[in-house]
Amino acid sequence: MVFLDKILKPKKPTSKTIIAMVILADETSFSYQKFLDDFQHYYQPTSNVDGDDVAATFSVDGEPVALMNIGEPIPWGDIEGTAQYSYNWQNALEDLKDHNGHVIIALTEGSNDVIKRFRTHTKLICSALRTTNSIGVYIGEQSLLITKDSYLNLATLMSDSALPLYLWVYFGYRTINEKRSAYTYGLTAFGKSEIEIVDSHRTFNELEEMIYNVAHYVVLNDVDFEDGQTFGYTADQKLKLTYSKGRFVPDKSFKLSY
Repeated sequence: MVFLDKILKPKKPTSKTIIAMVILADETSFSYQKFLDDFQHYYQPTSNVDGDDVAATFSVDGEPVALMNIGEPIPWGDIEGTAQYSYNWQNALEDLKDHNGHVIIALTEGSNDVIKRFRTHTKLICSALRTTNSIGVYIGEQSLLITKDSYLNLATLMSDSALPLYLWVYFGYRTINEKRSAYTYGLTAFGKSEIEIVDSHRTFNELEEMIYNVAHYVVLNDVDFEDGQTFGYTADQKLKLTYSKGRFVPDKSFKLSY
């Protein structure tokens, strides 16, 4: 399978590659046929189907998909590094210490509709979670570890006007010298710069609501901010955006004065 060779031996991941790992408590629990039946029942038809319980490829609405059932744990160093930032899964290290398998779900080169591709990827992950003895999902590119129940519950909120950004983008929060900061990590997958709110006196609830809403607005509406412009949800609200070196993220980011 040429497509699987791209996943197993990539020269360099492309910007269009979307990869997640469904974490299994039992490495023998994945059934390709059960997965396929679930996906076709809840979502849409597939085509160009080829494979078995170990490796498979197919297409969904023109998007190439590859599955790899790995009968080994995800490297512990990857999980350990991500778990320290997984505030929504505080027991991740304990819950995952005995897992013994994972399923790689990947989309590589496809359409230019990034949101469509992420929606499709989310549906694929949901089918894998429902049909296996799974624990959660690991998405290394966005530094995300998400429990099975949380993933499935958040995915139900996905609609034409609502994106499950918590499944696609990491939202981080820090307190330094009694000032609070918030930042995104993963907007670059949508061709956008990360967003940060730095050294704010707002509560974390306020920061979470603001940065999520701004990120959702940017991704859903394909918005490109400009350095120095203002942003607000009301006629009176004017929050300045400054484009500069990232405080908590690599490269430059848009700092929102909030």
